[in-house]
Amino acid sequence: MENTSTKQEITPVQWLEEVLKASIVQRASDIHIEPERYHLVARFRVDGVMREVDRQHKAFAETVISRLKVLANMNVIEKNMPQDGHLEVMMEFRKKAAADEQTEEDNPRTANFRVSVMPTTFGEAAVLRALNRKESLLRIEEVGFSPKALPAMQRILQRPHGIVLVTGPSGSGKTTTLYSVIQTFDIEKRVVITLEDPIEYQIPHIRQTQVAPERGLTFAVGLKAILRQDPDIMMIGEIRDEETMEIAIRASLAGRLVFSTLHTNNIPGTIIRMIDMNLGKSMVASALTGIVAQRLVRRVCNLCKQEVPVPQDLLNILHVKWPTQTIQVGKGCAQCGGTGYYGRVGIFEVLEIDDELRALIVQHSSFNEIDELIKKKLQETMRQDGFNKVLLGHTTLEEIIKVIM
Repeated sequence: MENTSTKQEITPVQWLEEVLKASIVQRASDIHIEPERYHLVARFRVDGVMREVDRQHKAFAETVISRLKVLANMNVIEKNMPQDGHLEVMMEFRKKAAADEQTEEDNPRTANFRVSVMPTTFGEAAVLRALNRKESLLRIEEVGFSPKALPAMQRILQRPHGIVLVTGPSGSGKTTTLYSVIQTFDIEKRVVITLEDPIEYQIPHIRQTQVAPERGLTFAVGLKAILRQDPDIMMIGEIRDEETMEIAIRASLAGRLVFSTLHTNNIPGTIIRMIDMNLGKSMVASALTGIVAQRLVRRVCNLCKQEVPVPQDLLNILHVKWPTQTIQVGKGCAQCGGTGYYGRVGIFEVLEIDDELRALIVQHSSFNEIDELIKKKLQETMRQDGFNKVLLGHTTLEEIIKVIM
């Protein structure tokens, strides 16, 4: 973003528009507008990492936040309580030179954001989550499944019924994986219904519903309604409680294929959490067909990629012997903003649930017992997948340490 702090003539409304445009150009997933004692700061999250892009005098803050509230259909007068809203704007981009020029279909461009405003010590702060980006809708071959993990995932998707869970911390790409999975089915011959919060991408021929807890439409309530809509395949954006999990399991046992996400750190933790939900060990064992654990790592920029010696200090941290003398890293360029990274790629481990694992679940075995059997069943761990992606030049050892260690 051009440094607007030197532009004395810019207005708060113009500044906000420039911030929104810059977020699209820089591929930001989130925009943070933060009031400080003397400044209003704009920061972007790009490829999972925060960066400051501009700051203005604190006098901008009230007008900028009020403008956001108007655009997102919030209560402008209320300043002491958190508010949520949705913003959709159409923006014109100035034509750029030659090969970097915007195409006609991209100019003007519609941008969608989920907006959250919250009071802080120095005024109201806003966070805008970008929605409906073209790059959000990937095919299953594009999200990062390795040659070992992809066939395992495809076998899981061939099951006629059951529940498949994608697990990982917030921001690890679980929803993107679910969207890629849904697209593998012939959705013109199947009834596919989703329940999401929020709907991040609209897919043709799929019935998508946005939960609205303030109106009583929770995941559990919506899921009960979906079952009366004759679905073949169900996608639940997130399972947050025992009631939702129980309904999802019963739906899978009744012949539906159910996909959802769960906030756990690993595959054994997912199984233990399901057991601890008091749903009945035999129900859990019978319904569960597969679990995917994942993380996101930054991808090395292809334009400035170069060979460097393997950093021995990082190998010491990882306690691993590296098979090559060099690895590929980005030195930094205009495309990647000097970071050496451009975009992100997933690292995965995929577990197919078999009879031996089901027996262990029914026995309510300990975490260690389940963990040991899972290690034997996995064709490739997330750690191994990460190392392979470093060898292929897709990411770096620093990224693997950051997300796995």
